[in-house]
Amino acid sequence: MVVYLAQGELKHTRGDVVNYFSSKQSLIESNDGDEHFVENIGNKPAVLYVVAASAVGLPTTINK
Repeated sequence: MVVYLAQGELKHTRGDVVNYFSSKQSLIESNDGDEHFVENIGNKPAVLYVVAASAVGLPTTINK
């Protein structure tokens, strides 16, 4: 998935790795099975645009 953060501030945690993103930045998110958490740490609602590429029958997210 390609994620563009149009507004807000995010904290992205995957294991021991923590990254911070602010408005007008983008990131690539892969579904490699590792749990990760995204938290809005700003004072405004976060606005994200997400483009997901996948194959038929392959999930883009996994709900636990």
